[in-house]
Amino acid sequence: MPSLAQADVFSGAALSTIAFADDIMAKVLFAAVYLIGYLAGIIFMIAGFLLQVGLELNANLINSPLVQVGWQISRDFANLLLVVAIITTALGTIIRWRGYTYKEILPSIIVVALLINFSLSIAGIFIDATGVVSNFFVAKATPNASHGDFIQFSSSLAHALGLQEAMKTDHLKEDEFTESATFKFGKASLQLLAALFFVVAFTVLGGGTMMILAFSVVIRYIALSLLLIMLPLALISSTIPKFKKNWEEWQGKFIEYLTFLPVSLFFIYLTIIFLTNFKDDPNGIFSTITSSQSSVADFIANIAETAARLSIVIGLLLGNLIISKKISSSAKDMVANGSFALYNKFRRGSRKVGMLPFRGARAGARGIGKRIPATDIRGKAVGAISRLTSRIPVIGGVLSSYRANRSAQNEELRAEQVNDYQKSKLKNLSNNELFGYSELGSVAKAAKLNELSKRGKLDEYLSKSKDSEAALKPFIDAAKKMGTQKDLLKTRPDLAGSFAEVGDDVAEAIEKAVGKISPKDSLEIATSALKKVEVAMSLKMNQLKEIARSATPEKKQVLQNAVRIHLDPLILKDTSAMSGVEKQIFEKLSKIDAFMEGPAWS
Repeated sequence: MPSLAQADVFSGAALSTIAFADDIMAKVLFAAVYLIGYLAGIIFMIAGFLLQVGLELNANLINSPLVQVGWQISRDFANLLLVVAIITTALGTIIRWRGYTYKEILPSIIVVALLINFSLSIAGIFIDATGVVSNFFVAKATPNASHGDFIQFSSSLAHALGLQEAMKTDHLKEDEFTESATFKFGKASLQLLAALFFVVAFTVLGGGTMMILAFSVVIRYIALSLLLIMLPLALISSTIPKFKKNWEEWQGKFIEYLTFLPVSLFFIYLTIIFLTNFKDDPNGIFSTITSSQSSVADFIANIAETAARLSIVIGLLLGNLIISKKISSSAKDMVANGSFALYNKFRRGSRKVGMLPFRGARAGARGIGKRIPATDIRGKAVGAISRLTSRIPVIGGVLSSYRANRSAQNEELRAEQVNDYQKSKLKNLSNNELFGYSELGSVAKAAKLNELSKRGKLDEYLSKSKDSEAALKPFIDAAKKMGTQKDLLKTRPDLAGSFAEVGDDVAEAIEKAVGKISPKDSLEIATSALKKVEVAMSLKMNQLKEIARSATPEKKQVLQNAVRIHLDPLILKDTSAMSGVEKQIFEKLSKIDAFMEGPAWS
């Protein structure tokens, strides 16, 4: 029987080895859980500390030594630049440098000089307003703590999230692993493996999310501090036509970072309320999961409960970051759009106010010893004088030229605003973002119309509305008001009829618009515009040659189809039966079709 004895010895040794290996594996898994729990605790501790520091820094933003000292240096430098601006204005007035004369810049300089020295106090009003809203949500989240207790707020958030519960291993007892001395893990080993997996996954996600949130709050403080320091210089740039976009960029960033904190704290408060009030709800999702203990093992129910809790936590925190960013960007765009309209009104008003002393002096000098007539009489007199001077050959021509030049300058300035807005706000947006962009004010509408036309997406955008014509009308009105139809008609000459006067022929308006497009720019004509036969007929031969040489095959095919669709019925018609208009159309389309049949087109 020596073989059986030897077999028993070998079998016992194998089982002992397996039991020893299983015991070692269990201890390793326990150590891994403990290590991950320890690292997770460090991550959450750092995130909570950063969140606390960020909230405290943001609460004392205006009184920060960094902001106070930096703003004073920037203010003093801005005051020096104001002196340079005044000297430049004087020189611009002497040499009649358009855009830099005292009538255009001096009123803005006076107002900006006042704003620069009070800019920190004015910005502080907005920061304090958002601080009041932020403190309201902090106080709501920590009702038993003192006002503005950010340490208690961080602790309340960590307790409500309950991420530390994923690290608990109380139910996983080491002495239960005696049953695992077989070729497979026992129940306790499987519990530990499953718990380990979820601990690793949700610790990384939850800790990362908390760190992102904490860093966002700290970055807000840094960004707003730098923006406040640069505020005097940003105000200076608003008075210089070439640098106005820097002021608009400062505005957008300031509003975006300003609104981020109260919006973010609002959603954090909702997260705390949800987790505090609903995790013990007998009808809630957590209780529903843990109560389902039929054929499913207890450890699966526990893991499912933990997974559900942490999934909701991470979803709420990530949603908070995404929504806060979206709302901040929307607030930025709303303020930016409104600031264009306010800026125009302010500029016109400030010019009138700023010029009052000069006008008063001139009026006083002219009116010495004269009686001021009644308002209606004065108005009639001014009108009569204006009509009279317009008939005088030299004076009338000078006045008419002055009025036309002034009108052209204003139109050019408005068009420049739209162009700057389009480049800074819309150029880098995706098509879907551009479609959903909320346009407020004529500047934003005109800029969006130009960008949609430039991308060839205007018809697609309008097709989303029930009434395309009604949806297009506000954009056309904005383009008329801002004087941007010139750029628009380069890509969409088929819309020329929308800018024509009442009673004008639409076909003539389109022909005139196409005639103003250079051969090189004819490549930018939208494909949807080339579908209109009025546009196709208006193309000159040099434009057709450029399209034949450089346009895409799709655009060439669309143009050829537009010509053939309208030419084929005329070919079948007797020439003597054609009207005068039909004969003109037939001749134009025939020339274009002959060119398309030639070698240059293919």
